[in-house]
Amino acid sequence: MAEATPTPLPSRRDKAAPVFDLEQPRTLVRYFEDLDDLFALHKVTTDEAKKAAALKYVPMAVEDLWKTLPEYSIGGTLYTVGDLDRLTGECARIGIHTLADLASYYREFILITRFLISKDLLSAREQNRAFQRGFNAELWLRIVHWLQIKDINHPPDTAYDVQKVYEAAAFALYGTATTGTSGSPSTSVVSDAAPTASSVKSEELAALVGVITKSIGQVLGPALTADRLQHTTTTKNT
Repeated sequence: MAEATPTPLPSRRDKAAPVFDLEQPRTLVRYFEDLDDLFALHKVTTDEAKKAAALKYVPMAVEDLWKTLPEYSIGGTLYTVGDLDRLTGECARIGIHTLADLASYYREFILITRFLISKDLLSAREQNRAFQRGFNAELWLRIVHWLQIKDINHPPDTAYDVQKVYEAAAFALYGTATTGTSGSPSTSVVSDAAPTASSVKSEELAALVGVITKSIGQVLGPALTADRLQHTTTTKNT
C-alpha cells in the first residue's frame, strides 16, 4: 500500500493552529508540544521544515527576533550599524518615559545588535556602549546612580553590561505604564521567561527551544517583574 501523502499544516487562523500567547509566557512550552503533535500528524520530518513551522504561527515581530538566533541560519543583511545609530538617536531624542518605552527600545536594540554581532559588525563592548546612548541625560543619571550602588567596584572606564543597565532602568521607571508607548519606536515583541523545555518531545527542536526561552527571559523579565510587583502592591492597598 502506498504511503499517504502528507497533508498541509493548518493555516495561522485555523482552530487547529498552535498558539503562543504573549500574555501567558508559559504557553511557549505547550506551543512546541502542539507543534510536535502537528509534525507527527502531517509527517513533517526535516529540521528546516520544523523551523519554518515554528515561526509560522507566532507574531511577525517574534518571528523577526527568533530568526536572529544562531540555530536559525539566515542570509543577507537585515540590519546595519546605521540602523543602530538611528535607533539610539531617536530614543535619546524622544525620551524613554515608561517601562513600555524601555521594553520597546530594548527589544529593538537586542534585535539589531544580536544580528550585527553575529555578522562580526559589532563587539560586545560596543554593544554595551551603544545601549546607553539611547537614554537622555536625566534618566541616564538615575540609572548610573543605581548601578553605582549595586556595583561600587565597577571600573569607571568600562561600559555597564546591557542587561544590568536595563534592570537599573526598569527600577528607575518602576510604577510607570507597562503597556503602550509614549512615542518610542517598536517593531518586535517578546515575552517573559518560560519554563524549561524538557517536556518537548521533538529532539530536533530541543536546542532551538532552549535558546528561545533563554533569549525571552533576557528581554522583558525585569519589566514584567516590576509590573507584577506593582499589581501586588495595589492589591494589598485595596
